[in-house]
Amino acid sequence: IATLVGSSLALFGGARVGQAAASLTIAPITWDVVGLDHNDPSTGPDTFPVGARVCNNGSSDATNLTVALAWDTSNGYIDLVPGSASTIAAGSLAVDACTDMMFNVRVSRTAAAKTTSRGYHITATADGVAGVSTPAGRQLTVAGLRSQARNQVASITGPGGAPPTTTACAC
Repeated sequence: IATLVGSSLALFGGARVGQAAASLTIAPITWDVVGLDHNDPSTGPDTFPVGARVCNNGSSDATNLTVALAWDTSNGYIDLVPGSASTIAAGSLAVDACTDMMFNVRVSRTAAAKTTSRGYHITATADGVAGVSTPAGRQLTVAGLRSQARNQVASITGPGGAPPTTTACAC
């Protein structure tokens, strides 16, 4: 026996058909500053993860979840790693679950790439769910990464400029 409640059907046990729905949220989880070695762009890292966390805050699983990185501006120095996909089919996302989706971006190993940028956004969609996107205006910026090997500690002082004292540890 079932009765009509609102626009949905109420069954024994209080379950309501047609009321369950997935609800996605998305948030960036990586820095938007990438870089090349300041002194020698041919050394050091040139590939960086760019990603977002997608969560299902709804009352049913999000099925056929797809996450995509799209470029909003052009820049010949910043692109996805050759052969990597700009869209990831992530399957289903359970209720109250989150997944981190990453894309590998490569910066061309040239000094000309430094100080350039490229706008992008990441979107997530699933069956019967409104798509979501990371905030507008995000951009990857290439910085010159400076080696810290030339730094050194000249001295360490304690309170009032006096040399620090050592004490036995009562650990």
